[in-house]
Amino acid sequence: KYNYEATKEAIQRAVAGTPTAAEATDKRDQVKHPFAA
Repeated sequence: KYNYEATKEAIQRAVAGTPTAAEATDKRDQVKHPFAA
């Protein structure tokens, strides 16, 4: 279930080009993983 959701979301974000590499590295210490247990 979670792998399917994560893959679907990752593909949508990749096609949209978000987040950019700069955005991802800027926010890496501020956000939680959405599928974390």
